[in-house]
Amino acid sequence: MDALLIVISFLLVPVLTVGFLGIVEQRRKHAVKSILGKALGQLAKENELFIADVEFFRSKVIGIDRENKKLVYANYRKKALDQSCIDLNSVAYCRVNRIIDKSSHSVKEIFIEVKRKDQIFRLNFYDRSFDNIRAKALLLKKAEQWKDKINLHRRSANFKKRLEYVL
Repeated sequence: MDALLIVISFLLVPVLTVGFLGIVEQRRKHAVKSILGKALGQLAKENELFIADVEFFRSKVIGIDRENKKLVYANYRKKALDQSCIDLNSVAYCRVNRIIDKSSHSVKEIFIEVKRKDQIFRLNFYDRSFDNIRAKALLLKKAEQWKDKINLHRRSANFKKRLEYVL
């Protein structure tokens, strides 16, 4: 009977530990999404925006107000919130950049670089020190899609605001 109890406890303890860690991770993700949602709402309220196109991923949120041509971005990392509101009419260029580690020749960071006349914004999509390596391809694709959206909305020539785009 004692051997059966020992075997059950060896099986039950890891299952309970994994379950507990899963619950803690889900709560953390929910808390981060709540923080990002509040930051997005605050940015929209402060700048009088109606953000129709929004995407939450990892600990980041990005969105575009098509009418006012504004881009909003928030990144929650290390209990600090980095947020930006960028006027797309003043953007000189927008491109996806990768930083390569010289020693391992692997990608360290993927970000969208948005240059205005007076400053450069780095909208981080992938950081090797925080993100899973398996998410790199997905986040690169997401960065390319958002670069295309930004470039589409920053050009005002012959663009009807009610048109939708399909990716």
